[in-house]
Amino acid sequence: MKKIILIGLIGLSSILSMDAQNSPFYIWGTGLNGNTYQKSAFYTDISNGLLIEGPLNSANVKLPIKISWRGDANPLVTIINGKFGIGTPSPAELLHVDGTMRSKVFVLSDGNSTVFRPNNIEFNSINGTAYISNKASNGSLALTTSGGSSNIRMFITGSGYIGMGTTTPSSPLEVKTESMSNGTIRVNSNSNTGYSSYALLTNNVLKWSIYNHPGQNHSLVIANASGQDKIIFSQNGNVAINGKLEATEIKVTTTPTADHVFASDYKLRSLQETEAFIQENQHLPEIASANQMLENGVNMAEFQIQLLQKIEELTLYVIELEKKSAQQQVLIDELVRK
Repeated sequence: MKKIILIGLIGLSSILSMDAQNSPFYIWGTGLNGNTYQKSAFYTDISNGLLIEGPLNSANVKLPIKISWRGDANPLVTIINGKFGIGTPSPAELLHVDGTMRSKVFVLSDGNSTVFRPNNIEFNSINGTAYISNKASNGSLALTTSGGSSNIRMFITGSGYIGMGTTTPSSPLEVKTESMSNGTIRVNSNSNTGYSSYALLTNNVLKWSIYNHPGQNHSLVIANASGQDKIIFSQNGNVAINGKLEATEIKVTTTPTADHVFASDYKLRSLQETEAFIQENQHLPEIASANQMLENGVNMAEFQIQLLQKIEELTLYVIELEKKSAQQQVLIDELVRK
């Protein structure tokens, strides 16, 4: 014990008293197994500062530097073969931490970018852009909330498809929900005068836009690439189409019909009365004029009933003419017999 203290004092004295560089403090020792190890050294260098040199064994093999509590078989810190381990006696990387780390800021850099890569997941920052990548073959990404893998909120497949509410999206974006009370997708404006819209583009060129028009009582509008409103869905259910409509079938349901023409108390105009009305007004009775149609448009349901009414009236006129024709034929036949 006295020798160790004496050597330590001599070494310490040389460090404190000498001005020359490389004034070492040596530690010689014998291992717990009886093997003799070469010296370790603590010294300063005017170029490199404080240096710590680990020991070599009798075969000049580098031995680890360990920091641990006396008698504890698990070192707190291990330095071996240029690798620094915390909580592990055999670090596998330049820095190997076996346990939980806490830090306000954690930065890893390869000199050109900032990289954090646990297993196959890479968090990368290049030129101000943040990247999250799964380096595994066809690897996917999942964002979860409390509950971990049982509460996946967004899923990105290896092919780039994004799923919300599903882990098997079949299109570039698929949203799945069990409840429609709040809508599957919500687009919200910041004010009552703002527009909520979708833009449909091809090769970054706007083709169509769908938006909520605050100036039209928040009607839903579909506009073309020139900004012209082509289809307007009003809040009351009315639909306006600025263009032609082509369909294989249109069904119009309405309560009134034209069958009242066949009622016994229906007053059918005479052909003379109808002719006089046409000469005066230049259109059929109960039918809007051409100017009225241009100004107000045509209600197709009402117009169909009005046309049916005229067809039924024509039928009555034909029936009446047929009766008169039959009476005339009787008179003609009598005259022929005489």
